[in-house]
Amino acid sequence: MQGVLYAAVAGAFVLGLFFIDSYRRRGSHRSSAGARQREIDSLAEIEKSEDFAQSARRVAEAEAVSIRQLAQTEADAHRRAAEAESEALRRAAKSDAASATSAAQAIRDQAKTDAAGLIAARDRAGARQPGRPAGRDAGQARRAGRTPRG
Repeated sequence: MQGVLYAAVAGAFVLGLFFIDSYRRRGSHRSSAGARQREIDSLAEIEKSEDFAQSARRVAEAEAVSIRQLAQTEADAHRRAAEAESEALRRAAKSDAASATSAAQAIRDQAKTDAAGLIAARDRAGARQPGRPAGRDAGQARRAGRTPRG
């Protein structure tokens, strides 16, 4: 049993050495500080160049055009939505006005019918009483200061 344990410890040790060696090699393949500085300097030169500036300007202009188009599209969508809402409100107000007009007309017609019925009932009641003017003559007599009986 102890032999297996010693073999496992030795295997782990050898495996650890392989990992350490691979990390050491990986670090040596990377560029050194001088190479890294040269890379940074070359990037700085590229940024300073006119080509890079023109390219950046074109990209910025393209992005600005894209943003303008997007804003215009969104503004048009908001405008259309507002127009549709105002049109719906106008139609609703027109419908409400029409229904109010028809309701008022119905009330007016009902009032005329009721008034005609009341006038007819009064005229019938006035016709049954002798000596009392009936209908419009009674109202004219009262306004003139005469009594309706005579």
